[in-house]
Amino acid sequence: MAIIAATSSHAFVASGAFGFDPSVAMMWFQIATHLATPVFIGLFGSMLYIAYRPKFTSGRDLEGIQQLLSRSAQCYFLYLICILTWVVNGTFSAVYGLRCALLIGVTPFVDILKFYTVMLFAAPIIISVSTRFRCGLAILLALAMAPHLAYPLWPPLKPLPL
Repeated sequence: MAIIAATSSHAFVASGAFGFDPSVAMMWFQIATHLATPVFIGLFGSMLYIAYRPKFTSGRDLEGIQQLLSRSAQCYFLYLICILTWVVNGTFSAVYGLRCALLIGVTPFVDILKFYTVMLFAAPIIISVSTRFRCGLAILLALAMAPHLAYPLWPPLKPLPL
């Protein structure tokens, strides 16, 4: 359900459908579909914890690390194929395609692959910290929230030129 709701949210935003119907029902639909992404991320984290934590606690760290990095590489190569397709058909310029390949561009509907690439790459560290320290999850949560809480203190950044 989370995947369907997240995809629906992306499709409605891209098509501008949320702007066509200002009704209360559409507002609630928008809220529900926008909540899908955090739910999806939570499910992803739970999957990591359930599927890979046992390998790290039983001394098979290397096996878990290899699997996670392999999956991260698979997601990155799929992401690159999508970018290359957009560059070849003229949707993206070569320079913007390079920015996307460096994970600093916005790609419609395939940013989930960028998320998987980064998170599966960082997963060995996340799982190691959460299993080796008694309050490891609290440490990770604090580190994850720190940049968001500090955001008002940062000066506004100018957007990169296309």
